[in-house]
Amino acid sequence: IGATLAIVPDMLLLSTFGTRAALIRVDETLLGQRVSFADAGSADHAPLDGVLASDGFTVTATLFDASGADVSTLSLAGTTVQVIDKGVASFPDLVVKGTAGPGFFLRFAPSWRWRCDNRLIDSDCEGICCRAAPHFSVFPYDVRLVPSVINASFENAPLGNVSVELVDYSGVTLQGLGQAAGFEIKAFLLLRGEFLHEYLAGTALVAVRQGVATFTDLRVVGYASSGLTVRFEETQTRMAEALVPFKVFPYALAIDTPPPVNTTTQSNLSNFALSLRGSFNQLLGSVQTGDSYTITVSAIKLRNGAWTPCVSCLEDAGGLSRTSNVGLASFSGSEMAIARHIGSFKLKYEMGRDTLPGIFIESATFGVAPHSIRLVENLRDFYFVDAQLDLCVIELLDAAGNVILGVEILDNALVTASLIWPEHATPPPGATLNGRTQLDARGAYVNKTKVLDTDTYNTTLATCPAGTYLQQDAGVCANCTHGATSDAGSTTASDCFCLEGFTGPAGGPCISDTILLGRAWFGDLSVAGSGTGARLLFEYTDPYTGRYLNATSSKFTVTAARLSLSNLAPHGTTGELLPPVKVSLLDPSGEP
Repeated sequence: IGATLAIVPDMLLLSTFGTRAALIRVDETLLGQRVSFADAGSADHAPLDGVLASDGFTVTATLFDASGADVSTLSLAGTTVQVIDKGVASFPDLVVKGTAGPGFFLRFAPSWRWRCDNRLIDSDCEGICCRAAPHFSVFPYDVRLVPSVINASFENAPLGNVSVELVDYSGVTLQGLGQAAGFEIKAFLLLRGEFLHEYLAGTALVAVRQGVATFTDLRVVGYASSGLTVRFEETQTRMAEALVPFKVFPYALAIDTPPPVNTTTQSNLSNFALSLRGSFNQLLGSVQTGDSYTITVSAIKLRNGAWTPCVSCLEDAGGLSRTSNVGLASFSGSEMAIARHIGSFKLKYEMGRDTLPGIFIESATFGVAPHSIRLVENLRDFYFVDAQLDLCVIELLDAAGNVILGVEILDNALVTASLIWPEHATPPPGATLNGRTQLDARGAYVNKTKVLDTDTYNTTLATCPAGTYLQQDAGVCANCTHGATSDAGSTTASDCFCLEGFTGPAGGPCISDTILLGRAWFGDLSVAGSGTGARLLFEYTDPYTGRYLNATSSKFTVTAARLSLSNLAPHGTTGELLPPVKVSLLDPSGEP
């Protein structure tokens, strides 16, 4: 008597309003939920519009995950408690935050729910004192790559670790997502929008743990190109993010043509064809001109047993680089030549790979020899026995007829001089060639030191210091000419010899090698013994190719000299002037 009695509805209905999204993403507003209360005994179950806001009845929304756990406190945002007015409570702004996955559901319960629980009414929330909305999945708002940029790689090399993070609207990683949430990330290889499924190796499907899927062993196999990318896609929503385009370079280079052949300076080389290869030596025909994968060629030369770069040795009318197309690059031998040098060579082909170590391959060894030799001389018709012959210079020439200016001491380019008598069946008795008969074509003597006249040296007191010689008429030590020096105890100007870097005959003048490279100077030759029809034979055998070259001088005669006195009185008187005496220098035939 006098007590207040609350009468509540016995039916709870649930409906939705608003535009349904294709999928529900974290931080996005859910579809609106409308809770209405009705009389279970009515035919139309119309809302009880007599239940007004002033009555103070409310409805509370609660969020549960797939395991049935209440996650509302951490994960449900918006107005979760609404007043019932005219029999209806609406929830227009509910949002799931900080989590994602399948099996979520909302439960709506009125403020008198506790009474139902006390009376064991509607314990399963079937619409009397409670109503549960259908289950739904919540998906991440976006995916993020860490890092989004990777370095260039090469075929079959790991691309490096890439983590794919599932994030909310603010970019915060959804760390609560475990493997049970069922999210997986799939990796796809693309080139300018075209999928290249068969060329991506490694673990391409990774489950999300703590909001992250990490790819550790992806590799591009059997393919190389610039502009490649990897697209990482969440398998349920198809949300994806791709790496910034990157390059995959070839694993190696290969030479596809026969070994080069020996040649001469400034002559055409062999054709060379190269290909870009993978780790299993497969042709990487995927490389196109637009990738700008360029192969450069240079020459390397054997010096003192070591292969060293030979700067400016190689000339190529087509340029010293080629851009590969369909995995191939070719160098035309008709445009390439070794210039200004002789020796043992290889061609070195190289490709840079951005920050990665470059790759290279070397051709087989080939020799480069002079194309020809030329004798520059102005020998006279006759010389006396042991008299010094006029200077003879042998020039090593390239295929264009130019002197080979890059000849080095290490090339061992030796020219040998010998005396021949073409008009004689046998050489005249005692006819031999003296002096330096083997010279280096670098423009300097073989050993860079003077070949001493032993008889003279051994009988001379070493009175003059090195760099000087005894000037006989003045009895003083005179300096050798510019560019020359001498051993201690030198007695004549001819004992002076050229310093390193200078060239010339005994006694000088010595001229800088820089203008005499590719030449052998024979400046101290003489002939012992006499005869007619003598010639000098100059021979060169290339130490690398075996190429033999020779040149023959003009003809000259060597004669012994003797003195003849005439008008010599048979007797004279002491103190009286003798008659004039005629002294003649005669050849073997008695002619002056």
